[in-house]
Amino acid sequence: MDAYAQGPRPFELALAAEDAGAAFARHGDPAAAAPLLQRALAAYERLDAARPAARAEAGLRQLGVRRGRRGARQRPQLGWGSLTPTEQRVVALVAEGLSNPQIGERLFVSRRTVQTHLARVFAKLGISSRTQLAAEAARQAAPSRS
Repeated sequence: MDAYAQGPRPFELALAAEDAGAAFARHGDPAAAAPLLQRALAAYERLDAARPAARAEAGLRQLGVRRGRRGARQRPQLGWGSLTPTEQRVVALVAEGLSNPQIGERLFVSRRTVQTHLARVFAKLGISSRTQLAAEAARQAAPSRS
């Protein structure tokens, strides 16, 4: 691996680190495996190599290493802009007048999952009823008058 570290090929270095980490993991040495897999993962992320990065991250998870969310969150925590794309779809279907079971059928999820999305939406928007939600959705959809 040291030979790769001296060379101009960071992807091959990452592959070597990943292979060595996987070998240590297979032989029951997680203390040696984790730093190598982390080195590989960092290199893959610098190279935007998504699949190898996912593979290295999976190897780390098997060792019990959990990585937190990286970087600043892009979405606010409250207000209309805080809604996830799925929550926005649920809101749109509520505004159409669909029930939770109907929304679940449309989105291929259970009505309990719809209920969970709605509870999060209500909390993020500070509202407590489907009527308020439909009214807010209509306000958001209306072109602003300036």
